[in-house]
Amino acid sequence: MFEINPHVTFELSEQKIEERRKNSDSLNKLAEKAKNGCIQSQEELLERIERLVEKYVRKYLSNMGYFDDCMQQCRFHLLKTLCQYDTSKPFIPWMTIVVRNCTLNFIRTQNKW
Repeated sequence: MFEINPHVTFELSEQKIEERRKNSDSLNKLAEKAKNGCIQSQEELLERIERLVEKYVRKYLSNMGYFDDCMQQCRFHLLKTLCQYDTSKPFIPWMTIVVRNCTLNFIRTQNKW
């Protein structure tokens, strides 16, 4: 069982909070442009979220031999399902759900062999 240490605090400075909000806002705008078909925006979006996608894929994938294949499938699936993204909502939560589902589907298909 995990216990929460009451002496550990996670404080973000106002500057960090503002920086994260701006980054999130710019990702939302970029995702909206990408959704509307702008190829440059789609490429830039994939570049900017690459590390986040890697983080989530590594979280679920124990066999790193399949890592590149799964990453490629997640990139493809993100672009394919971008038309379903609701631009009135934040992009990152939507993206994490798509990546999680894609990774879990990838794992399921690999386990069938």
